[in-house]
Formats: sequence, structure tokens, C-alpha cells
Amino acid sequence: MRSSASEESSTGAIFLQELREATAFWHRQLEDLDQSKAILAEEVTPQQYLLYLKTMYGFIKPFESAVYPQLTIPDIGRRYKTALLEKDMAQLGMGPDAIAGIPLYRLPATVSNAEAMGMMYVIEGSTLGGAVIYKHIHKVLGLDAQNGASYFQPYGQQAGSYWKTFREQLVTFSLGQQKEQEVIAAATQTFKNIHDWFLYTSLKQPLPL
Repeated sequence: MRSSASEESSTGAIFLQELREATAFWHRQLEDLDQSKAILAEEVTPQQYLLYLKTMYGFIKPFESAVYPQLTIPDIGRRYKTALLEKDMAQLGMGPDAIAGIPLYRLPATVSNAEAMGMMYVIEGSTLGGAVIYKHIHKVLGLDAQNGASYFQPYGQQAGSYWKTFREQLVTFSLGQQKEQEVIAAATQTFKNIHDWFLYTSLKQPLPL
């Protein structure tokens, strides 16, 4: 049993490494976009921050509607973040009609379980980067989880624990269902989709307040 468990752990580690390597290019492309750099700049403004929230909302809301129903992970209910974005934007002065008018990314109505897990890898992984953004926004703009920055701290001090749990769920599913390549392809495509969405919205901005 020990040998089997060790082998499974090793196989899981190899899969996660392949996943990181496969998604690295589009991950870097996303980080190199002007909006991504602006949110971490020392001179970031409230307007730039709000623009970032609106762009994320345009992707996260349809993402959760299309993808989350396909997932059977036990704690999926705790991982919804659309309401946090709505709360933050409202606290920054946006009314319900303005929030409802934000353009939304078009995702397929349904996706396979493997695609959903690959897509979820990208969104859940972003909570780690979100912690960095949270610290910066708190320092520069004085916002916190109770006042306009809850999206970037959805799990409080348990972000690492939530990420570890999801990775374990991802490995169990991918290896158990032999869906490693489908998961990797979906994760890679999701990074590209978010990159393209940020690029699209930056060209179409300003979004309506």
C-alpha cells in the first residue's frame, strides 16, 4: 500500500508539473497585459482598480454559471466569487443597473467535467495572485475585505489551504478518469481566453459606470 500511495503521489506531482508548464506561456501573456501591470503599479488609481474588477466580473459571472454546475467537488459552494465582485463594485460606487450592464464573456452553456476542472484550475490558482493584489490595493488605496477588496481575499487566511484541497481534487479526478490531457488543454485555453478578454475590454473601454 505504501508503494502504491507513493507512486500515485509521484504521478500526481508529474501531472501538476506538466499542467504548470503547459499553461506557462499564456499565464505570462496575461501578466504582461497593461491592465495586469496597472493593478500592481505604485500609482494605481481607484478608477483603474474598478476597471479591473469590472473586467474580472465580465468573465467570472458567466464562468461560474457555465462551469460550476459541472463540478462535483464537495466545497464548490464556498468557491463562488461573483457576489464578492458585485459587493466590491457597489462599495466603490457602482449601482445595480451599472453592474448589470457590464459586458459578459460568452462561454459554452455546458462543458465536460474534465474541461470544468481544467478551467477551475486557472480560477482557483488566481486566488494566490489575488493575495498579492489585495496587499497592494490595501497599501495604496486603503481598501480591505470589508471595504471594496473582498474578491481578492475570498478565503481569508485559508487561501493556501483551499488551493491545496483543490489541487488534490484535481489530481484525483484527472488521474482517476484518465483525463489529464483534456484538463491541461482546458486550462491552457482558459488562460488564453482570459488574456483575450482583458485585451478586448481594454480596447473597448471605458466600460459604463
